[in-house]
Amino acid sequence: MTRRIVLVGEVVVDVTLPTKAEQAKLRMGGVIHAARALWAIGVRYDIAYFCPTYLDKAVSKYTRAHGARRVVKIGNVIGAPNVMLIGEAKEAGPQGYEHLLRDEVEHALDSSSLRRLLVGETSVLIIGGDFDLGEILRILSAADAEVHYDLGNGPATLGTLGKLGRPLSTLFLSTSATEFPKFRRGLPGSVAKLAGQRAECVVLKENRGGSRCYLATGEDFTTGSQRRAIIHSVGVGDAFDAAFVVLRPRVGAEGALCYASWVASEYAATTYPRDFKRAVSRTLALSSEEIVGLPSVRLPWESRRGTSIYIAAPDFDYVDATHIEAVVSCLKYHNFRPRRPVKEHGQAHGDMSPAERQKLYEADMALIGKCKMMIAVLIFDDPGTLIEIGIALERGMKVFVYDPDGRAKNIMLTQGVSLVTDSLDAIITATFDEVARLTAHT
Repeated sequence: MTRRIVLVGEVVVDVTLPTKAEQAKLRMGGVIHAARALWAIGVRYDIAYFCPTYLDKAVSKYTRAHGARRVVKIGNVIGAPNVMLIGEAKEAGPQGYEHLLRDEVEHALDSSSLRRLLVGETSVLIIGGDFDLGEILRILSAADAEVHYDLGNGPATLGTLGKLGRPLSTLFLSTSATEFPKFRRGLPGSVAKLAGQRAECVVLKENRGGSRCYLATGEDFTTGSQRRAIIHSVGVGDAFDAAFVVLRPRVGAEGALCYASWVASEYAATTYPRDFKRAVSRTLALSSEEIVGLPSVRLPWESRRGTSIYIAAPDFDYVDATHIEAVVSCLKYHNFRPRRPVKEHGQAHGDMSPAERQKLYEADMALIGKCKMMIAVLIFDDPGTLIEIGIALERGMKVFVYDPDGRAKNIMLTQGVSLVTDSLDAIITATFDEVARLTAHT
């Protein structure tokens, strides 16, 4: 017998702030991201949600038009509009989420409404939020329910999961989640040991680098990410979760992991639901054997630190380093290892002796030799940056140029390097591909 799918979570209004390249975008988010994925896959579901009163009519209308059979409000959100401002939609680096009035929000749970949905065999996917997860789990503990939970960026911790009284069916953990730093040391074992303790299946989602799952039986599977032109990354992990949960009973853990990766990549490629649904239909037309065999980009979280990336830039104390800091922040967010020669070795000044200047030069040259690739930040025509680019090219290193103001015109620069772009997302995507290539050859 197929279990009914019940989505549990809160509805948030996502507002992607405008940039110089993109207009503002407003749409329903939170648990609605997972709902869109189920609708695209062709799965009917029940939805149990929290939201402010002003959203009730819109939520009911939208979810019924996108695959929901029963739409049940299980709690009111009081004191805040549940509006999420998003500064960086593509997640090249930290996304700058700002939950309006987050310190004032209250969630009033209607437990009886949730219990009425739990008749018979159900498979409950909880998308984390600011509501009381412990109380939700206590209610589910008395039901014949498989429980799947994404330990995202809400207030819940691993300790909260004990309220269920049994292991989860699936525990999802992302490298961008609040709880993830607890597992950075000792990967992959630190996550693998959760299988059997906290959940029958534990899935680690490694932003842009693929994902892996660990089963209580001791089996484990990995898959890479699929490359698309990323339009946004908001809710992509929720779409992944929904796809994995509904497809695993049909195709097994490995097949579900691969399908979920594809569904997530298609979700990131558009904000138009019908385009997303068409793309998912094409993906599901492939057999599980075909989907598992397709190429992908695999770069485990812990492997990324092994490749040093030289940052060529006028990284001096008298220069506005905003663009340099942006690149470094994005690289660190994804666990890469940027090397900043000026910060590591010091800054040259007019009172230096020739011997001191030579020592500084040799240290920078040695650092280039230790790095496998280079990212240059073109703020102005800095001679040192241009010379470092030339040295790297002569040594056969890949060089990506972040050119936020469109300064790169000379063909000796534009045609010699591998990438010139004003997009941080393009820089990060190219970095993933190159580090994955270098890692595969070591």
